[in-house]
Amino acid sequence: MNVLSNSRVLLATLAIGGSVVTHAYLENFDTYATNSNIIGQGGWRGWDNDSTLNATLVNTRSVSAPNSIRATNLTNVVRPLAGFTSGKWVLRVKQYVPSTSVGEAHFVLFNRYSANNHPSSDWSVELVAESFSSTIHNLQSGDVAPLIKDAWVEIKCEIDLTVNHVNVYYNGALLTNSAWQTGGLLAIGAVQLYAFDPTSQAFYDDLTIDPAGTVETLAPVAEQLLRGQGVSGNLGSWSADDNNPRVIKKFFVINQIEPFVRVNLNFTTTKPSPTSIGFETKARMIEGGLFQLSLGLLNKTSGQFDLVQTETAVSTNYSVFSGSASGDLSRYVGTGNSITGQIAVRQVGPSASLSPQASFETGSATVGGQ
Repeated sequence: MNVLSNSRVLLATLAIGGSVVTHAYLENFDTYATNSNIIGQGGWRGWDNDSTLNATLVNTRSVSAPNSIRATNLTNVVRPLAGFTSGKWVLRVKQYVPSTSVGEAHFVLFNRYSANNHPSSDWSVELVAESFSSTIHNLQSGDVAPLIKDAWVEIKCEIDLTVNHVNVYYNGALLTNSAWQTGGLLAIGAVQLYAFDPTSQAFYDDLTIDPAGTVETLAPVAEQLLRGQGVSGNLGSWSADDNNPRVIKKFFVINQIEPFVRVNLNFTTTKPSPTSIGFETKARMIEGGLFQLSLGLLNKTSGQFDLVQTETAVSTNYSVFSGSASGDLSRYVGTGNSITGQIAVRQVGPSASLSPQASFETGSATVGGQ
């Protein structure tokens, strides 16, 4: 899905089961035919209008089913944007770099893009996933962080065109704090997906641009530890990525297929009629082994938790796990504007410890609406 006006920003609406989630720009790649090429669809074109630099819509992995876009084998595709010329914006995209990629994969934001006239183009953000060095590198600012492979990772850019500034976050951590442009325009001009050589590979999904300030991020107001035993940290540990994690270890399980960590986090929103609800945690395992993490939101109508992220591998490296509610979102808001999320961790293979420990740096809900 892709909605944008050539002359002004329109609100793109994604209807899911009767609920409407509103974005200024939305591209989830799900309305195109699987295995088709992106150039010529949804406003996407090749770099300098070269139609040989294509990317394919695939269903081998995705955040929102069925498709993501795969950049590989010299992919170089561009989506020009119009209407983003003032104010504050938040751009988000999910990126997956497989460990089989051995080259560079570039995610680029332009403040001005001119086909076949490179001196007139101006780059604002150029995030390079460098598989050979296992780093993510913003070429425009010089900032570097460890590259996360074989997992969906969120790239978030907080763009303030009023004061000419951008904050770039990778996997929830601030990577770049710099000027948006130094010789171009105060605008969001284009998105580029570029695979530097035939061995480069990256997947992208759920690219959105939203006005800043319409989404609130909530820290939990209560914790309910239903399974597992607390080792360190407390309710406040969920609120900030400050090296003060909430650590929960395996204590007792009915059988090995049941989660050994199950914890509920309660939130209070100021938006009783939300247009979007998200739930996320930044987590890792302290001991090695095979573990999976899932996320749910309490459906206040059914009394059951609806999965918003199915089981996903969690390793000894911190990663951000996130999911969004769909359908009638009022079902997830209860008395006193309460929202409840659940995190579950399950052992699915060998573990280096008889009592494995899960470490959680953050747990938060995001709620959009008026």
